[in-house]
Order: sequence, then structure tokens, then C-alpha cells
Amino acid sequence: MRSGNSQAGFSYLLLLIWLSIMAFMLLESQDLIASRFRQRQEAQLLFNGNQIREAINHYRGSDNINAEEDGPKDGGCFPTDFSQLLIDNRGQKPVYHLRKVYLDPFMPKKAWIKVFDAEGRWIGVHSSDQRRPLKKMGFSEQDNEFSKAKTYQEWIFKVDEDPAAPLPDQCKK
Repeated sequence: MRSGNSQAGFSYLLLLIWLSIMAFMLLESQDLIASRFRQRQEAQLLFNGNQIREAINHYRGSDNINAEEDGPKDGGCFPTDFSQLLIDNRGQKPVYHLRKVYLDPFMPKKAWIKVFDAEGRWIGVHSSDQRRPLKKMGFSEQDNEFSKAKTYQEWIFKVDEDPAAPLPDQCKK
């Protein structure tokens, strides 16, 4: 003879089903969270790279203002490293082109990879991350080429090359 309730174990079965559904939903939300985190990293990469590009442009533009009589005036010197963008002592007053050295959000322990022209002038930076970008459209005009990139390494933040610009060893440091 059976004693007890005929529905014994039914609550246990419902609890198992509920826990399975919750585990599945948690796994699905993890993908969404990872995707949003990567989108934020992409936005930060675009911001940081554009800040560095603008700082290089600003450094070149301020060269004519700070140039001495005997120094090169047309074309403007390119910086050689980040310290020159942080504080530019070429003139009488220091100029700050970059507030801080912005890190690569995908590789914060690695330095940016510098991009040089054929003559050795520093013209830009790019990330060392080899993952495929999530963002494929909606770039600014200056970053429009990024829509064709297969990896973040192809997101190159560079200024226009200037073959008439003085070489780095001819510029005042």
C-alpha cells in the first residue's frame, strides 16, 4: 500500500524546470552583456584614436606658431612620441596637445602600434587587436574607411602624409 500524497515530487520537478529556464536565460543575457561591453570598447577605441590623431594635427599646426626664425616653417614637424604631445616645449609657452596618453581599450597592457610614413615621420596609431569589429557602418567621414576593416588593426588613425614636412631629426625637440 502506498501512503502519502500522489503528487509527491511534482514540486521538485517544477523547481528543476524553473532552474533550467533561469540558467538558459542567464546564458543568453551573458552574450548580450559581452556584446554591449565590446561596443563600448569600440566607441572608446574610436574616441582615443581620434584624440591622438587630432593631437598630431594640432602639434603640426602649432609648429608654425612656435617656430623660431631659423627653424622649418612650412609643412610643420611631426611629433616623434607621446611625450611631445603631452607637453610641447618648442615655443616660449608649453602647449598641451593631449591631456593624457590614451590607452588602447582592447589591449590596455600593450602600447599603440605607431604608423610611420616612408620617411619615418609618425603619422598615426592603430590597435594590435586582431578580432573582427562589430561596428561596420555609421563612422564619421574621417573614419569612413573603417567600414571595410576585417580587424581592429585596420582601424588606422592617421593624419595626411606630407612629403614636404621636415624629417624628425631636423625638428626642434
